[in-house]
Amino acid sequence: MSAAIECLQCGERQEAIRASQGTQNPIFCAGVDYFGETDWEADRHRFRDRSDRELVRMGVLPEYTHLYRRIKSRYEIADDHMVEKEASA
Repeated sequence: MSAAIECLQCGERQEAIRASQGTQNPIFCAGVDYFGETDWEADRHRFRDRSDRELVRMGVLPEYTHLYRRIKSRYEIADDHMVEKEASA
């Protein structure tokens, strides 16, 4: 049995999204705040793993990109795997 595949942006399962297609209430890729209001909205769901280029743009050191293919946000990256920011003068 394979693990459920989730959207990297909203966390919804791919099975549920597919089942909702063609219904009157399809599952959109969006986030809601504490009050149930839409906080952000994406054009489409994302199931593909992140590429090396995307991860490096997010600040991951190249030697650690293989650890973060399915992360949802930068907050999941360990500090010692991130590019250090230069101190501003």
